[in-house]
Amino acid sequence: MDIAAAVVSLNGDPGRRRSTAAHELGHLILGDEYSTDVGVGASRAEREDMVDAFAAELLLPVAAIQRASSSGKSDRPTLVRLAAEYRTSWSLTLRQARTAEAITPREEKKLRACPPTFAEFSEIWRGTPGVYAGEEATAREGLQARAVP
Repeated sequence: MDIAAAVVSLNGDPGRRRSTAAHELGHLILGDEYSTDVGVGASRAEREDMVDAFAAELLLPVAAIQRASSSGKSDRPTLVRLAAEYRTSWSLTLRQARTAEAITPREEKKLRACPPTFAEFSEIWRGTPGVYAGEEATAREGLQARAVP
Protein backbone atom coordinates (compact mmCIF):
# COMPACT_ATOMS: atom_id res chain seq x y z
CA MET A 1 0.00 0.00 0.00
CA ASP A 2 1.33 3.44 -0.98
CA ILE A 3 0.84 6.23 1.52
CA ALA A 4 1.61 9.93 1.23
CA ALA A 5 1.88 12.26 4.20
CA ALA A 6 2.48 15.96 4.65
CA VAL A 7 3.14 17.84 7.86
CA VAL A 8 1.59 21.27 8.30
CA SER A 9 2.53 23.28 11.37
CA LEU A 10 -0.25 24.57 13.59
CA ASN A 11 1.80 27.75 14.07
CA GLY A 12 1.07 30.69 11.85
CA ASP A 13 -2.15 32.10 10.56
CA PRO A 14 -4.88 29.86 9.08
CA GLY A 15 -4.35 31.22 5.57
CA ARG A 16 -0.68 30.23 5.67
CA ARG A 17 -1.55 26.72 6.91
CA ARG A 18 -4.10 26.27 4.14
CA SER A 19 -1.54 27.45 1.55
CA THR A 20 1.04 25.00 2.87
CA ALA A 21 -1.45 22.10 2.81
CA ALA A 22 -2.57 22.98 -0.75
CA HIS A 23 1.08 23.26 -1.83
CA GLU A 24 1.87 19.80 -0.48
CA LEU A 25 -1.26 18.40 -2.16
CA GLY A 26 0.06 19.95 -5.37
CA HIS A 27 3.24 17.91 -5.03
CA LEU A 28 1.16 14.76 -4.68
CA ILE A 29 -1.01 15.54 -7.69
CA LEU A 30 1.54 17.15 -10.01
CA GLY A 31 4.60 15.23 -8.95
CA ASP A 32 7.97 16.40 -7.77
CA GLU A 33 11.64 15.78 -8.47
CA TYR A 34 11.23 12.13 -7.52
CA SER A 35 8.57 11.44 -10.15
CA THR A 36 8.26 11.97 -13.87
CA ASP A 37 4.65 13.20 -13.85
CA VAL A 38 5.32 16.84 -14.61
CA GLY A 39 8.26 18.88 -15.77
CA VAL A 40 10.88 16.21 -16.39
CA GLY A 41 13.05 18.89 -17.95
CA ALA A 42 11.96 21.61 -15.53
CA SER A 43 14.20 22.95 -12.83
CA ARG A 44 13.28 22.58 -9.17
CA ALA A 45 12.34 26.28 -9.07
CA GLU A 46 10.06 25.87 -12.09
CA ARG A 47 8.35 22.84 -10.51
CA GLU A 48 7.86 24.77 -7.24
CA ASP A 49 6.36 27.68 -9.18
CA MET A 50 3.94 25.25 -10.85
CA VAL A 51 2.96 23.73 -7.49
CA ASP A 52 2.52 27.23 -5.99
CA ALA A 53 0.25 28.19 -8.91
CA PHE A 54 -1.79 25.00 -8.38
CA ALA A 55 -2.20 25.73 -4.66
CA ALA A 56 -3.18 29.35 -5.26
CA GLU A 57 -5.77 28.41 -7.89
CA LEU A 58 -7.19 25.67 -5.64
CA LEU A 59 -7.68 28.07 -2.73
CA LEU A 60 -8.70 31.24 -4.59
CA PRO A 61 -9.52 30.78 -8.28
CA VAL A 62 -8.61 33.62 -10.61
CA ALA A 63 -12.19 33.46 -11.90
CA ALA A 64 -13.45 34.42 -8.41
CA ILE A 65 -11.30 37.55 -8.47
CA GLN A 66 -12.44 38.39 -11.98
CA ARG A 67 -16.11 38.02 -10.96
CA ALA A 68 -15.60 40.21 -7.89
CA SER A 69 -13.65 42.90 -9.72
CA SER A 70 -15.63 45.76 -11.13
CA SER A 71 -14.44 46.79 -14.59
CA GLY A 72 -11.57 44.30 -14.33
CA LYS A 73 -9.85 46.08 -11.44
CA SER A 74 -9.87 45.25 -7.73
CA ASP A 75 -9.71 47.65 -4.83
CA ARG A 76 -8.46 46.85 -1.32
CA PRO A 77 -11.93 46.26 0.23
CA THR A 78 -12.76 43.75 -2.52
CA LEU A 79 -9.48 41.90 -2.00
CA VAL A 80 -9.87 41.90 1.80
CA ARG A 81 -13.38 40.43 1.38
CA LEU A 82 -12.04 37.72 -0.97
CA ALA A 83 -9.18 36.87 1.42
CA ALA A 84 -11.67 36.56 4.29
CA GLU A 85 -14.28 34.59 2.36
CA TYR A 86 -11.78 32.19 0.81
CA ARG A 87 -9.69 32.17 4.02
CA THR A 88 -6.42 32.80 2.20
CA SER A 89 -3.30 34.65 3.19
CA TRP A 90 -2.92 38.23 1.99
CA SER A 91 0.12 37.30 -0.12
CA LEU A 92 -1.81 34.53 -1.90
CA THR A 93 -4.74 36.88 -2.49
CA LEU A 94 -2.44 39.47 -4.03
CA ARG A 95 -0.69 36.82 -6.14
CA GLN A 96 -4.01 35.73 -7.58
CA ALA A 97 -5.14 39.32 -8.14
CA ARG A 98 -1.97 39.91 -10.17
CA THR A 99 -2.53 36.69 -12.12
CA ALA A 100 -6.08 37.87 -12.84
CA GLU A 101 -4.60 41.23 -13.92
CA ALA A 102 -6.93 42.89 -11.42
CA ILE A 103 -4.03 44.85 -9.90
CA THR A 104 -0.79 46.22 -11.31
CA PRO A 105 2.68 45.48 -9.89
CA ARG A 106 2.68 48.98 -8.39
CA GLU A 107 -0.71 48.41 -6.73
CA GLU A 108 0.48 45.04 -5.43
CA LYS A 109 3.50 46.64 -3.78
CA LYS A 110 1.28 49.27 -2.15
CA LEU A 111 -1.22 46.64 -0.96
CA ARG A 112 1.52 44.39 0.49
CA ALA A 113 2.49 47.28 2.77
CA CYS A 114 -1.05 47.45 4.15
CA PRO A 115 -2.25 43.92 5.06
CA PRO A 116 -5.76 43.46 6.48
CA THR A 117 -6.27 43.59 10.21
CA PHE A 118 -8.05 40.96 12.26
CA ALA A 119 -10.83 43.52 12.81
CA GLU A 120 -11.40 43.79 9.05
CA PHE A 121 -11.62 40.02 8.70
CA SER A 122 -13.84 39.56 11.76
CA GLU A 123 -16.32 42.07 10.39
CA ILE A 124 -16.66 39.90 7.27
CA TRP A 125 -16.69 36.62 9.24
CA ARG A 126 -19.31 37.83 11.72
CA GLY A 127 -22.27 35.49 11.55
CA THR A 128 -20.50 32.98 9.29
CA PRO A 129 -20.99 29.56 10.89
CA GLY A 130 -17.96 27.32 11.15
CA VAL A 131 -15.33 29.88 10.21
CA TYR A 132 -14.10 31.08 13.59
CA ALA A 133 -15.80 30.62 16.92
CA GLY A 134 -15.88 33.17 19.68
CA GLU A 135 -13.70 35.60 17.76
CA GLU A 136 -10.83 34.54 19.98
CA ALA A 137 -7.61 36.28 19.09
CA THR A 138 -4.08 36.10 20.39
CA ALA A 139 -1.24 38.56 20.06
CA ARG A 140 1.48 36.87 18.12
CA GLU A 141 3.05 38.86 15.33
CA GLY A 142 -0.16 40.84 15.19
CA LEU A 143 -3.60 39.43 15.81
CA GLN A 144 -4.47 36.01 14.50
CA ALA A 145 -7.53 33.87 14.97
CA ARG A 146 -7.56 30.41 16.50
CA ALA A 147 -9.17 28.04 14.03
CA VAL A 148 -11.89 25.74 15.26
CA PRO A 149 -11.79 22.21 13.80
